[in-house]
Amino acid sequence: MKSFDWKNITRETLAEHLSTGKINETQALPGANLYHCQHGQKDSLAIALDSGACLLIEKPVQANPGRERRKSKAPSVSNP
Repeated sequence: MKSFDWKNITRETLAEHLSTGKINETQALPGANLYHCQHGQKDSLAIALDSGACLLIEKPVQANPGRERRKSKAPSVSNP
């Protein structure tokens, strides 16, 4: 399983991030605002604290390896 990428960002960067993507869900908590966003296929969670600190957590985009077909092996039949 891949880990998440995260970084501290400025309020200006947060505003740009929110304005350039799709906001799927928001939640206001005491002391923080949470934003679940999507930029293309990349999901992110942005957190803005009342103190002015902001954090951006992104799930890395994984290359679509395509679905590998499993070859079913028929049971071998012996001819007597």
